[in-house]
Amino acid sequence: MRTLIGRARCRERTARRPVRRSAVGALSKRTALLMAVVTGACDGDVKAFEFADGGTRTTPSPDRPPPAQYGNRHPPASTEPRPPLTTVGARATGKPESRTEPIAPKPGSGGSPGDVPAPPPPDPVADEPSPPVCGDGLVEPPETCEDGNTQSGDGCSAQCSLEGQCPDENCHFDCVGQLDGPATLDNCGRCDTDPDNDCTQDCNGQWGGRATVDPCGTCNDDPLDDCVQDCNGQWGGSAVEDNCGTCDDNPDNDCPLDCNGVAGGPAQRDECGNCDADPDNDCTQDCAGTWGGDAQTDQCGTCDANPDNDCTQDCAGTWGGSAQTDQCGACDANPGNDCTQDCNGTWGGNAKQDRCGTCDANPDNDCQQDCTGKWGGDAVKDQCGTCDSNPANDCQQDCTGKWGGKAVEDQCGTCDDNPANDCQQDCNDEWGGDAVEDSCGVCDSDPSNDCFDGVSGSHTVASGGDIETGAGPIHYTALGTDTGYLYSVLPDHPSVSYSFATGTSPCDSPADHAGYESPALHSVTDASALSYEQPPTVMFGTLTSDCNTGPLFFRQNGQYGALEFVSMNDGALLVRYWLLNAGGTDFSNAPDVP
Repeated sequence: MRTLIGRARCRERTARRPVRRSAVGALSKRTALLMAVVTGACDGDVKAFEFADGGTRTTPSPDRPPPAQYGNRHPPASTEPRPPLTTVGARATGKPESRTEPIAPKPGSGGSPGDVPAPPPPDPVADEPSPPVCGDGLVEPPETCEDGNTQSGDGCSAQCSLEGQCPDENCHFDCVGQLDGPATLDNCGRCDTDPDNDCTQDCNGQWGGRATVDPCGTCNDDPLDDCVQDCNGQWGGSAVEDNCGTCDDNPDNDCPLDCNGVAGGPAQRDECGNCDADPDNDCTQDCAGTWGGDAQTDQCGTCDANPDNDCTQDCAGTWGGSAQTDQCGACDANPGNDCTQDCNGTWGGNAKQDRCGTCDANPDNDCQQDCTGKWGGDAVKDQCGTCDSNPANDCQQDCTGKWGGKAVEDQCGTCDDNPANDCQQDCNDEWGGDAVEDSCGVCDSDPSNDCFDGVSGSHTVASGGDIETGAGPIHYTALGTDTGYLYSVLPDHPSVSYSFATGTSPCDSPADHAGYESPALHSVTDASALSYEQPPTVMFGTLTSDCNTGPLFFRQNGQYGALEFVSMNDGALLVRYWLLNAGGTDFSNAPDVP
């Protein structure tokens, strides 16, 4: 709210009247005490307004000529704006009114007319009305006219009262006291005959007021309170240009000053307090973790600032190693193998003093102990260990080259000391020959034509009896009159494993009697390569064709054999058998059995 004072009268004095400008919520920018200082004379003055914040504004008053130039009655109509006018009843008084008016909030300020606080209490000095002054051009009660002077006899007396007599009741005096004159008072109390200079209303609706609307829409008469453009050109905007020239209303992205005070500069302060824009020279931590410290880690991993105790390389190039170079130039960490002086005083030399006191590097001429233990003696131990100085009785080598050995070479040229293995004559009387007479009396060196290495024959067995092959009994039981089967395991019988059992026999027999399919007898050269099983029983002996094929190979007590069905008569079984000797596996030479 702003309180206005009355218009100062033109007097031969100086008047000081304070006008208080108070803050209104968030709308006003400052609180100031406005001191209105009015100085000058009646013939023209300058009204100076001194503000409590130190500023002054001057406003020229209307220039009026002295009263003498007005003539006998009426002064000329003034073309200058006149002070504001208030009305008393139905006539203009020329007395400015004291009133308070709200100041509209600026756009975007967040204020509203409802936010305006109550006005301050009235100022008795500012609100006290000034007494009317005749001759100041303003008609104020109890004045009835005003001609701008204090002379009587011109229609308006020195006390600003009408002087003339109205010839009739319809006469009219204008505002300067002229009978039926053309002068009129405008809304600001100015009296003249020119309607073009009548005062107007300002943006607050005050006649003759100086309030204007600034670019933000605020209406007041204080140009210092006018809104301004921000850096984006927006009236009343809050954008501010930061140190780098960026214009916005976000202070969070304002560019900072670097450590050298340069806005947006690249300089940074390192951990040691140095400020520059070169990160390559930033101080670093030493090995002890001290920024800018001079501690360094030596080749052995020790971290300190004393280079005098840094570890060094030994002769092997190992940092902190203990290897040393001995007198012979050998580098190692073992002092136990350092080179020494030989008997001639040479470091690392290989000269040695032998048992006879001779010092040289030739071990071949070192004196020796003879076999009796005498150094430099001539006793010699012969090849058989006899020690003497007589070579005539030295022992001799046998046929194996053994000194003193007893080996003798036999008729076949074999040299050993075992007469039991001396070579013999074979069946063809050849010393060391390999001809062997087989079981058929044939003497030759071809084993492929040898007789069968085993036994063979035929055997008839009744039901419940045993087939005897030489390896052990195999129990047989007849099933009816034309079929029988063999057991694998029975008490008091060595177990038997059969080869090529193929499951249930196609013959009419119980399901647990296995049949078999076998290769031809002479095609088996390695019976151990066959697979063997122990079914409860094996179907064997049948007069029905296609029940079993081939011989039934078996293994019993470590020997391999084969059974071949011949015939069956009332349950009695006739079989052929072949049994290889222990270790034998070849049935290719098996003889035919009738």
